[in-house]
Amino acid sequence: MCEAAPAIIDLLDRMGVTFNRTPRRLCSTFAALVGPCIAARLLRARRLVSNFSYALDEQVRRYESEGKVKKYEHWEFLSSVLDGNHTCRGICAMDLRTMEVRTFAADAIIVATGGIGAIFGKSTNSVVCTGSAQSALYQQGCSYANGEFHPGPPDLIPGEDKLRLMSESARGEGGRVWVPKAAGDKRDPKSIRKVSGWYFLEEWYPKYGNLVRAMWPRVRSSKWFTNTVSGSTASRWSISI
Repeated sequence: MCEAAPAIIDLLDRMGVTFNRTPRRLCSTFAALVGPCIAARLLRARRLVSNFSYALDEQVRRYESEGKVKKYEHWEFLSSVLDGNHTCRGICAMDLRTMEVRTFAADAIIVATGGIGAIFGKSTNSVVCTGSAQSALYQQGCSYANGEFHPGPPDLIPGEDKLRLMSESARGEGGRVWVPKAAGDKRDPKSIRKVSGWYFLEEWYPKYGNLVRAMWPRVRSSKWFTNTVSGSTASRWSISI
């Protein structure tokens, strides 16, 4: 992935994704999203993922207009089609408008489902990412790994249906992740942070401090973190901006 990333960035640049630029008009790197010691991510002005999606969608539409691609929108994946040797030969899907069920033959399939966020209650995954496709494929014998990973960075805004991600640049601009030191502290967060706020990332990773982006999934999934941090704050933490 790391070896392929520069070529992918160049490809997206040629597709029209408007990355931030240096005074020399080269793609700019922004270290603060990952850590003060690593210049690893190319910033796209304001909305990164959505503009990737728009650029890729434009390419699909171009191929569609040339007759090279046919889209089947509003179809639901049901299962893969396996032969007697348990080799995948296509998929079975249903048209959600007519309830027609049909198979599509293929030499290979790519399942891009967007994760299994619904299994974890709330995450930054879309609410349609239920894990149903992964479950169907697993029950058909497909190997499955790393199901415990889901998007849950520290700079989230809780919603009724899901968690929404605020800009990660908030920490690059001085936002600090913290939790109350005392377990079960019910005071208003604004009154806690100055006197008894525990800025645990700065304590654990003094070299990276609040900008410890690459290690965050490992930190959050650790048993020690669950018992010590999440357990002390009713599974919540805050970011002061």
